Amino acid sequence: MNKLNTQRRTPLILVALVAIGGLLLQSCKETLVAGCTDPESTNYDALAEEDDGTCTYEADKFLGIYVGPLACPSFPLLNNDAGTMEITQGMYSTRDSVRVSITVNQIPLGLDGSVSGNKLIVNQSINGLPYPNPLVEGEIVIINADVEADVDLSDDESQLAGNLKIVAVLADSGAGFIDTNCEYVGAKQ
Repeated sequence: MNKLNTQRRTPLILVALVAIGGLLLQSCKETLVAGCTDPESTNYDALAEEDDGTCTYEADKFLGIYVGPLACPSFPLLNNDAGTMEITQGMYSTRDSVRVSITVNQIPLGLDGSVSGNKLIVNQSINGLPYPNPLVEGEIVIINADVEADVDLSDDESQLAGNLKIVAVLADSGAGFIDTNCEYVGAKQ
């Protein structure tokens, strides 16, 4: 009789051991640490093993619309009390590139820029740009322009301020048309 009880208990003990082993293996299963895995990001997590899509980059803090005065003392036609500058993600694969759209005398300019820390730099030539002739009302001239911008984002990321330099010549003759340094101060909207 003792032999029979031992035979019945053996399968039950085996089932219990397999169940306990399965639970132990399940509880020992490694959980991956989620976070930003890109070392180029500003919030890189060296302990993260799985990217959770939260990476941010220096250029991200610039993204948005800024509105404020554009003052160009040597070319007052460019002055604007509510100059708008919109900064979006750049079209290049580098993480520091941005696209800067600024409207000057109702002419939108799309410029490529790069970010380093709190500084935004633009240095671009634009050829064949139609522009209103300030000397003849209603006349449009074609200009070639070199645009440089050197602006800083405030530490609290609420304001963009700096210089915008525009040098333009008439496309057909090469005669000087615009040569001005402007100051811009825009509040993030």
